[in-house]
Amino acid sequence: MSSTPKYYVSRKTLILICTLTWFFAGISVFATGVQTWLITDMKLIYKIFFAIVTFCIFNFIIFRPLSKKYIDRILDLNHRNHPLTFFDIRGWGIMFFMMGLGFSVRRFSLLPNTFIAPFYIGLSIALTIVGIKFIREWNKVSHQ
Repeated sequence: MSSTPKYYVSRKTLILICTLTWFFAGISVFATGVQTWLITDMKLIYKIFFAIVTFCIFNFIIFRPLSKKYIDRILDLNHRNHPLTFFDIRGWGIMFFMMGLGFSVRRFSLLPNTFIAPFYIGLSIALTIVGIKFIREWNKVSHQ
């Protein structure tokens, strides 16, 4: 038995898979954020302020360096790779932790909607911007 994967994809395809993953996460979080935003009784200015703060934290402090790390890692891989190698083990762990935390917070009402609504909107915009960064990288790799 060979441990070599049967299906291989290029680095360009890994970047595209990564792009779709970040966009899907952004859209999913945005949908939940909008639903919560609409039912949350909170002054609009506070919602907007907290959404901007959340966006700035996630976009500039967390996702920007993380996306650079993943782009560099993908570009350093072999020409043919398993389709799930767009994240390393730590990346997969972070993704499952964040998804589990988000599900638990909503399912068990661990935080009020006044927190969830602006947080999810800001987070979703940051996730989507990372998706845009990956699609730009995919475009660069496509034209090499």
